[in-house]
Amino acid sequence: MRLGQIYGSRPDLPPPGLARPARGRSGGPKATEWVGRPGVELLGLTEYVEYEEAGLRRFPRGTDRAVRWAEVRPELVIESAEASVAGVEAALLENGGGVVIAWGSLALPAVRLDAGIALAAVPAMVTRSPEFWIYWPGRRLLLENSFDGSLHLAQVPQTAGGRRASTPHAGQPGGGPPGSPPTQPPAAAGAPSLLLGAGRPRTAENVGSPR
Repeated sequence: MRLGQIYGSRPDLPPPGLARPARGRSGGPKATEWVGRPGVELLGLTEYVEYEEAGLRRFPRGTDRAVRWAEVRPELVIESAEASVAGVEAALLENGGGVVIAWGSLALPAVRLDAGIALAAVPAMVTRSPEFWIYWPGRRLLLENSFDGSLHLAQVPQTAGGRRASTPHAGQPGGGPPGSPPTQPPAAAGAPSLLLGAGRPRTAENVGSPR
């Protein structure tokens, strides 16, 4: 089966709060289609592929699409922790802005939304879709919540691969989609943990505007 036949074929399965049924354009009492809730956009295949190429595909991956973190250059990895609701919430609060969330199953359409809106869906994301990726296009960051119970936050490499032997150092300019800002360096050693929230209260008001 082709990617176009699989991707987004189950728009009813994203965690609650992200999508809703609506009357289809074809009319009729039973004709429905799924759309994003206010502030949430369900991405079509073309947009999803563009974001994946700019984010997830820059890392070495296995056949299951999960990042092979042991092969990623250490300076790109900002945080590694045990998967948890609090860890995902802390990363969203710390970095704010607009994000794209993709799921372990391609049948679920990726979604584009603000980090503040995503916060409300995190508990359901972790329990119902335990493998997902959050990509910050404006900050060039990628978070992976994995089936194996691990959580990683990393700077996206400038070129595909992201392997130890060939990945450019984080902090060099360029490498992003048109209009994206230069790559920002990862947190320095000893800096407050992003995945532990750096001691900040977990409220939507702490989420900044898109950067």
